[in-house]
Order: sequence, then C-alpha cells, then structure tokens
Amino acid sequence: MRNVVIIEAASTGRYYVSEVAKRGLHPVVIFPKFDHDDNEYAVYRPKADAYCRQFTDDIFYAKTGGIEEYLDIAKRFKPIAVIAGSELGVEYADLLSERLCLPGNPSRSSRNRRDKFLMTRALENARVPAIRAQAVESEEECRTVLRAWNRYPIVLKPLDGAASQGVHFCDTEEDALEKFREILHAYNVFGSTNHAVLVQQFARGTEYIVNTVSRHGEHVLTDMWRYSKIPIGNLGNAYNYATLVRHPSEHEKKIIDYAFSALTALDFKFGPSHTEIMDTPQDGPLLIETGARPMGGYFPPEVLERALGHYIVDLALSSYIDGYAFKLLQKRPYNPQGAVMLKLFISPDDRPVASCPILRLHRYLRSAGSYDFAAALEQKHLPKTVNLLTNAGELILEHPLEEVVMSDYEALRALEEHNFDLLFSRKAVPVAPMTFTLAGVEHSTGDTALWDDFIDFFGKLTESTPVGVTLCVTSPMQPTPQGFAALMKALGWSQNGQFFKRTL
Repeated sequence: MRNVVIIEAASTGRYYVSEVAKRGLHPVVIFPKFDHDDNEYAVYRPKADAYCRQFTDDIFYAKTGGIEEYLDIAKRFKPIAVIAGSELGVEYADLLSERLCLPGNPSRSSRNRRDKFLMTRALENARVPAIRAQAVESEEECRTVLRAWNRYPIVLKPLDGAASQGVHFCDTEEDALEKFREILHAYNVFGSTNHAVLVQQFARGTEYIVNTVSRHGEHVLTDMWRYSKIPIGNLGNAYNYATLVRHPSEHEKKIIDYAFSALTALDFKFGPSHTEIMDTPQDGPLLIETGARPMGGYFPPEVLERALGHYIVDLALSSYIDGYAFKLLQKRPYNPQGAVMLKLFISPDDRPVASCPILRLHRYLRSAGSYDFAAALEQKHLPKTVNLLTNAGELILEHPLEEVVMSDYEALRALEEHNFDLLFSRKAVPVAPMTFTLAGVEHSTGDTALWDDFIDFFGKLTESTPVGVTLCVTSPMQPTPQGFAALMKALGWSQNGQFFKRTL
C-alpha cells in the first residue's frame, strides 16, 4: 500500500484524505500539538477527525512540537508524499519532505511562507511590489514606526495568524498602540504566542484570491475569487462574500501574473497556494499574504467540481505525485462553467438565537446551495461578527446565470443590513395580516402570524405564479417595507413601488 501523510487535515485540507483514498492510496493523518489548547482553531479539530476516520484509522496526535516525533511516524509508512492540510502543517511538511527526499517546498524558506513580515521582505528582495510592512516587538519600536510613517489608517495583525483574527484597522497612534498591546503576547488563532506584531500599510482597493498549484516551480491557476469585506470599526474585517471570477479581464490577468511572480519570490516549488492580493488604484496589485495550503472556508468539493471541473485538493495532490496530470492541467484553459458565491453572514451584535428564518428562505432561493449555520442552530447564540471566525453562518449560492446569484445575494444583504432578525431572530417575529391583489384578484395572508410562515406563504405563492404576473400590495408591507421588498426580490420578483412583477 502506498501512503500519503497529511499534516493538519482540517478545513479544506481534510478533503486530501478522501482524495488520497479515492486514488487507491492510504491516507495517514498527523495533527500537530497546539502550543496552547485554548485557541479559536481547536473547534475545527473534532469535525476534521470525524471526517478523516471515514477513510483511515491511522490518525495521530503529536505529543510534542519536535520534528523527530513527526519523522518517526512518517517513516513507519514510507510515504510517497507529505502534504500540509492547513497553515499549521506547512513547516512540518517542508521539513519532512526534505528529510524523506520527497517533493516539497524548501525548508530554508518555510518561514517566508508563514511569517507575513518575511513574506514582504522576500518580495522586496525579488523586486516584486509589496505592501509596506514592519515587524515590531516593543511599544517603543511600534511608536517609532507609526511616527516615521505618519499615515493612517494603519493595519496591525499577528505575524502568522489566519482567518483575519487579531487584525485591526487603526486611525490614530493611540489606537494603534492600544491594539499593539492587545496583540503582543496574546495567542494567535492557532494557539501560539505572538512575540511580535506586524504594522502594515493600509491598502485600499479590490481584494482578490488567486489559487494555484505548482510543480517544479511552475505555477498554474486553479481558481480566482473576488472578495468583499466590510470593516467593523477598528475591530477587524467582516467577510461579506467571495465570488468566483469566471472570465478574468485583461486587468485581472495581470493580477494573476503578479501572483505567479510572488509565488516564485516565496520559493513555491510544489503543491497548492492560496494568495490574497489587494488591487490598488495607485500601485496596482499588492500581496496581502499567501498560504502554502488549499483555500479554507466552506466550499464543499461537489460545488467546486460542478463549477470548475475540479475541487482544488485533487489538483494539489497531483502536483506532488502525478506529473502527467499536472501537464494536462497546464494545457487546459481556465473556463469555469457556473457562477458561485460564498455568502458569509454578518451579525451586527452578540445575540441569542430563537429561530432561523434563513432556513425557510433557503427553500425558495433560486441559487441556494449547501449551508453551515451551526452556531445559530446548535449553540443558539451568535457573537458580533468582526472576522472570519465570528461569521453568523455561510451559504453557497450557485447557478448557471451570474445575475441570479447576484440578485439573491442583494436580497440577503438587504435583509442582513436592515433587519437581521428576519434572518436570525432573537425571538419569533410577528407579522400583521396583509392584503394584495394578484392578477387583479384580491388576496390576504390571513392567519399567517409569524415571519417564518410569511416566507412560506409568499414562497409557495411564487411557485404557483407564472412569470410576468403582477402583484400589488394594498395594505402596509409587513413586517417592514425593506424586509418585504428584500423577501420578494429573493423570491424572484422585481419591484416598482407597491407593484411586484414575477420575473424569474
């Protein structure tokens, strides 16, 4: 039996395990030891473990952080590849691959692919444009940098964090120094202590994700995404959505070229990369950060396979063990077949959750796909959203037509902005009876007393109404005009005042 070792098979990385098994190979999983068990990343471990056990019993939890322990485990299985499933596995995978004479990225440059300050320096040394950045270890050093730059807003973040945890946008020196003190010596998302803080220029523009795989230092685009994030004061960034770029413009092709230059500067030789780039009006594309692992987040493999013809980890695995498949990928044009968006919900406050009307609405959304609302459904509680880890839930929108996906997103965003209780309710939302005419015939919502049932009423009405028919509201829209208008948009109606026309 030929074996593949996956280090930290969490998030998207867990799909390596099923892909290895699918190819008739045997997956071996090593979960690294956390420096501190009290960390935000630990919540991903139980689900990752349960998923992996469907395909292998060879799952190990490291007792130390020493490479010899990992090497002893790996040597038992004589693997044909050692792969990092997430950021925690990157440096271990590099070292093990090198010690076992397997394909991988050079261990001498591992830190450049983890430490955001060293990333910046590596790009500068290769003469690739980079965001201005400085690592600081003391408050005095931080103050010196802030006064030398004298440019706000400014970004402070951990050197090797993830999921936007610990990222702060500061408008004053006082605020920046306060956030410096908050980050220094705190734990990052992986449970490691922050011994320094990155001070980074704030780059305005449009953020892109460029995902690639590499083999022998040659890079190939697998998928490209355009991000929308919403700053939450100086608390961080709330992720709003990520949408698949199906047909890169000439300008977007230059962003891809920039990503390839950055990967070469960072010594990427084998495997996947997940690269975040800010396309700025003044300076063009600038690297925010990159990771030597697959893109995380809630992207089920079947969704990506429908849209892209692959699901990231399959191509990443081939880059290590199947040179012929990689050559075919290089020749294949980038041509996604469907529109995909990941909508991440933004909770405006810390709140209990009594019901989830979003689940009712999901039944009728034209592009609605799989979802993850575990926090609301299981914990009955949502924190205020300030970063990726505190989002209120995730919903895949997919459809052959991009305009359908965008229309559904706009409706969800309107509900989210104007009345979050219409998606995730603190308590059941009452509605009063409402009257309307449909094709000239008068109707009433009758005894429909709660918003959840109101969604069902108009959802079923929509399903039985032909395209082109007009509905006219003859009593106040419930529970709010914006909420009702957003609901009707989500159901496929266009609005003109109190008139709604069934369109799609």
